[in-house]
Amino acid sequence: MQDRNTFLSVLPRVNEQLADFHFEVAHSFGSRLVMLGEALEVFLGEAAAQATMRMLAVSLKWAIDGEEVFDRIGWREFIGDISEEHISYLSVTQVWWDACAYASHGVTPRERDDTPLSIEERAIRIRGLVAQVPLMLRYGPLMGLAEYLFVWRAVQARGALDFGGRLPMDGLQLLAGISQAAMRNAVIAGDLHPDAAGDVAVEEAEPWLARRREFQPSRWRDSNDDQYVGDQDPTEPDADGLIWVPQDAEGIPFTPAYVVRGAKGRAGISISIGAKGAEDQVPDYYAALQKLAQARVARWRRRNSAGNWGVVRARGAWVSVRKAEIDQQIADFVSRES
Repeated sequence: MQDRNTFLSVLPRVNEQLADFHFEVAHSFGSRLVMLGEALEVFLGEAAAQATMRMLAVSLKWAIDGEEVFDRIGWREFIGDISEEHISYLSVTQVWWDACAYASHGVTPRERDDTPLSIEERAIRIRGLVAQVPLMLRYGPLMGLAEYLFVWRAVQARGALDFGGRLPMDGLQLLAGISQAAMRNAVIAGDLHPDAAGDVAVEEAEPWLARRREFQPSRWRDSNDDQYVGDQDPTEPDADGLIWVPQDAEGIPFTPAYVVRGAKGRAGISISIGAKGAEDQVPDYYAALQKLAQARVARWRRRNSAGNWGVVRARGAWVSVRKAEIDQQIADFVSRES
């Protein structure tokens, strides 16, 4: 079983990441099926392996159109070499996509030809997904999926938020989308108080998560939410007119007052983002913010208290700023420069 104190990965959040994650899980699952067949062959013999793998393929409707092919070429070639023609491992591992989408966005697991669900029906379906956590943590490694179990720790954490309980620290970190060092700092600062098992009370975790830029409150509770998991625009303000921006180690946020300069050789503004010596000059504040949101490490050049410009990097959680305030700062700068 996965070590609860091991922080394994970053939670996939947008369409492309979810698709890549699902593909990797499906591929690993298919590879482990080949190993299963080989183990049966070693311990029980070739005939037993063929019969068992054939029964598995038929019961899962993998070989509806290919039973004759299965019998002719044998289990190894059918599953190991040409399985993509007959088997949809993506379909078999759909629950992993559902788990990842729920952990990231709090959306309801999908079913084919879904009709609109009531809030109560959504809750029932989600409770069913959360109930699978212990089984996935126990048996996932047997199917070669140990490195992907972090998603189920995040499911467990969000399930505790939605239905009550305590959140494991590794799952809480995944929901927050921050580093292990940032989690340690939150504990040292007294923002989080994990118990001896490494779990945090939901009453403490919920307000703390609300201040994390990467955290998405569960969407299934909103009957008007279609629960489509699409790419998120960091420049799109929320209902209160707030957007999220990074801050550096000194707590200075990425706002126009600190980062906007006049463009050289042309009218308009310029914002420098990227590592020193490999900086990109961006003529639009919101385009620069989007690039920082997509960067593995967000870096930008800003003015310090002495008026000198230097490259800084994002530290800690992103902070909320009113979009109207940002727009006013840009307008003030343009007005002064004109």
